[in-house]
Amino acid sequence: AKAVGDLFTRGIYDCYITLRGYPYLHEPDEFTFGTRACDIMDDQDIDCIYASAGTVGSLLSKVRRTRFGGFPVVRSAAKRSLLGYVHTRPLREHLERLVELGLSEAVQVVFSRFGAQK
Repeated sequence: AKAVGDLFTRGIYDCYITLRGYPYLHEPDEFTFGTRACDIMDDQDIDCIYASAGTVGSLLSKVRRTRFGGFPVVRSAAKRSLLGYVHTRPLREHLERLVELGLSEAVQVVFSRFGAQK
């Protein structure tokens, strides 16, 4: 069924990526499985969220102005090892709800599983 569907439309996973707004690389036909990602990526920095993400206000500002459906979470600017992925809409809604309930936008945000460890 998948092969027949792929003959007439884009793949189901390509559609899902587009619908969710994931900032994934396109898959050009001229590249093979032997090609490295760094050889075909655009020359732009990937917008990430760090494990110690700053303040509620700065993080809320970032997720309000983005056009992407989410962000990779990395350890820090210096150590950009991938820790996870956070979806924009649920994060924005949660932060907005906390601010409405009276949480100060100056409160520090840390993804505690990955933040500074004692």
